[in-house]
Amino acid sequence: MTFKTLFLLCLLTINAQASIYWEPVDTKSELTLRVDLRVLLDFKGGIWQMKMAKAIGSSEFQLMAADDMSCQPGLISTEIGPNAKFESKELLCGLLTHDGEATLWWNQGAQYLGFKHGEHYGWLKVELKNDAWHILEYAYEECKGAAILSGAKSGGAICSSVVAIERVTSNLTNLNQLDFRVRFDEAVIGVDVMDFILNATVNNASIIKLIGSNDIYTVTVNTGTGDGNLQLNLIDNGTISNGNLPLKASFTEGEIYNIDKTPPNTTINSKPPTSNNKKDAHFEFSADEAFSYECKLDLANFDICNQSIDYYNLNYGLHKFEVRAIDKAGNVDLTPASYEWNIVTPPPPPKKPDIIIDDGKVVGKVEGDKDSPVVLNNVEVLESAEVSNVIISGTIKNAGIIKDVSLDADTRIEGGKVAAKIEGDKDSPAILNHVEVQKSAQLSNVILEQNVILPSDITLIDVELRGASVNGGRLEGKIRVTGSATVIKNVILAKNTSIAGGRLAGKIQGDKDSPAVLQHLVVEPKSQLTNVIIADGVEIPKNINLGIGVRFTTIENIPTGVDLTNTLPKIDSNIDLSADPVVNGKGILAAINRIPEFVASKLTIKQHDTGYVYLDIEGIRYAVNPLQVQATSKSANLQLSIGQTVYFQTSTNIEILAQPAVQAPAALETALSNLNLPTVRITEAGNIQVPATEKMWYSGRPDLVSKVIDQENSIGLINKDNLVALIFEDELGQKREQTLYPAPANMSVLLEVADADDILQGRLDYQVIQGDKPSNPEIEIRKNNDNFLIIYPDGTQQKGSYYE
Repeated sequence: MTFKTLFLLCLLTINAQASIYWEPVDTKSELTLRVDLRVLLDFKGGIWQMKMAKAIGSSEFQLMAADDMSCQPGLISTEIGPNAKFESKELLCGLLTHDGEATLWWNQGAQYLGFKHGEHYGWLKVELKNDAWHILEYAYEECKGAAILSGAKSGGAICSSVVAIERVTSNLTNLNQLDFRVRFDEAVIGVDVMDFILNATVNNASIIKLIGSNDIYTVTVNTGTGDGNLQLNLIDNGTISNGNLPLKASFTEGEIYNIDKTPPNTTINSKPPTSNNKKDAHFEFSADEAFSYECKLDLANFDICNQSIDYYNLNYGLHKFEVRAIDKAGNVDLTPASYEWNIVTPPPPPKKPDIIIDDGKVVGKVEGDKDSPVVLNNVEVLESAEVSNVIISGTIKNAGIIKDVSLDADTRIEGGKVAAKIEGDKDSPAILNHVEVQKSAQLSNVILEQNVILPSDITLIDVELRGASVNGGRLEGKIRVTGSATVIKNVILAKNTSIAGGRLAGKIQGDKDSPAVLQHLVVEPKSQLTNVIIADGVEIPKNINLGIGVRFTTIENIPTGVDLTNTLPKIDSNIDLSADPVVNGKGILAAINRIPEFVASKLTIKQHDTGYVYLDIEGIRYAVNPLQVQATSKSANLQLSIGQTVYFQTSTNIEILAQPAVQAPAALETALSNLNLPTVRITEAGNIQVPATEKMWYSGRPDLVSKVIDQENSIGLINKDNLVALIFEDELGQKREQTLYPAPANMSVLLEVADADDILQGRLDYQVIQGDKPSNPEIEIRKNNDNFLIIYPDGTQQKGSYYE
């Protein structure tokens, strides 16, 4: 029990309810009591004027009677009756402002006077001796709603309290049900589920059941859906007691569970070729969040593995490797990363060439036999000569055409033409210099020097570009650029292609399911990239067109100011915020919900099936269309701009521009169609355009909010205070109302007008008329008393009126 220094003002009558006024005094450590007004006590037929006082250091209180006495600060009476004398003592006096209730009852000849302030109680034990009331005991209870017992000891009765609300399992968990242990400081009764409340950032969490008795209870909760925090608190509603006294107070310091139900995403980073004759295999893998991994090969079961694994002496044939990550909460990747490859029976040893031609010159047509290979070593292919289906080695001086040949390790071809399929050695690629490559050719495992001319339909597999440039064609495997003059332009990239070094330009298209990886290269301005992963060391200009499927390996690889809008999938015309521009990211919407304003308020933004993002608070729905995403260096923040434009700035260096959303597009279209206005367009600025005739249309802008209204209202458009409002039914069957304000025909142009402040304080008309384009390209504002007319540079005209 905590005693508090109190000032008491008591007005009471026996057998009647009275008032008490008191106020704690923080500078004193002991209970100080005082009656500051006349007190009437009706006892045994006599009316007594009473006052109480306490001298600092005194061990006794007195109720004193007198015909007419007033309290004098600093004085206390040592006598009873009209002739009372006052001595100077260290009395406390002060203004008393709080009121409550007082009750009286008896116990073994002693009278207990109870008082109440708010939800807290105290009591005085008084006894009538020698025509004077003496206060024998006193106490102040901090516990809520304490009943003052006639048998209370000196110091008062103590109320029960909650000691702790504890987790039963570990902090980080993915369980659908969890237990909290609630501990009281003594046995209590009257505990039920209505005494508890969940503080949760997950969705749809609920309390399932309560068991326990005495001082220990267990509360089981459903953890709902999504990731977040879950805390159980006790909110006392007066039902809990120790059998005599109620609970002291609510308890809101319960331990917190961190709920993580999002499975990790596993990626295989290193693997064997899809087809090879090596019986050993090495895999490396990673995940966006992983505590451990499980691997399996072919028909075996998953087993624990590290971040890499090796298999030895495998059988020839098709094999399938799978790996799944497990995070700290126990979530298992439900779609394990997998890879299939074929270990082919190695070809028989190369047949010893039947013919080896060293040095010499080749004229005419020389065509080899695959079963009886011919090797040309250090020969000269003369003009008009054609060589095919042979093995070439050494240094070849070529003035003719070479096609469908294999190139031995470290072969070099100087000059001439090559065609069809040219295959070099993987470990020691051949070098081509001053060579013209013919249409539809396929080159693999070769080095192309600066003076190599490539056709627009070339296929390059695992090549090094040592100065040669590519314009058109298909690239596959590992493309390494070591020449500073090399430019790769307008190419298609096969599955899992990687490009390291050089410059990219034009249209670069990767594979949708297995995007190409770009690293340590420069992208030229105005280039267009789709379905590629941008890794370390890539220089990207601001004026670049990043298309669908472009992602980055890290946040740091996204240049500030780059527009990411077209890289992300769409829900209708809105950006799908479940996607993320970073590989293995948790999504833009998750980053929005980590903005400090939402975290502090424990609010959660969601994305509707129609694409807008929204926040519901007590019947009000805030909704915006996410229309643009770009990289930013701004701190995580939420900003509201002109026209209720919203900017979400996340800790992942992403800024989302969102405009107020029409929350029921279908209902709006239906309502307008009933007015013979069948066409509705939403502009990039978020405005509504409704064409009426060839040269007249209506311009509106949805309000940021809609509100729940009475169900009796009819769905459709209404006129409300000279504004148009849409009444619609939401997904829960509730009727809602959303205002559609008149909007400028061209807001950006209007804001550029230096003296437009007064215009912006008026109200525009919905109607917009397309007039002739004026000779003056600047916006014109014509004022007429209370009205104005805006003529935009394109001839569009819109009227308005000033506010009164």
